[in-house]
Amino acid sequence: ECEDFREKKIFEYGEDILKEGIRKGKVKKDINTKIAMLVFLGAIHTVIQPEVFVKNPFSIDEAYKNILNIFLKGIQK
Repeated sequence: ECEDFREKKIFEYGEDILKEGIRKGKVKKDINTKIAMLVFLGAIHTVIQPEVFVKNPFSIDEAYKNILNIFLKGIQK
């Protein structure tokens, strides 16, 4: 229950940041903020699973940094 509340607040806060970015012209207008946050939180949930760290040679810090980089800057060169 506490985890659900925390995740809901993170989702809402992240969505507000994206909407502000859209208003300020920093985020593309055609982004669905709800879908973007679901993708972002889904990526985080996936990489924080213990089995991911057992099978891959990266730290949780490196995983978070890469998720943020991919989410905010994309993968295009």
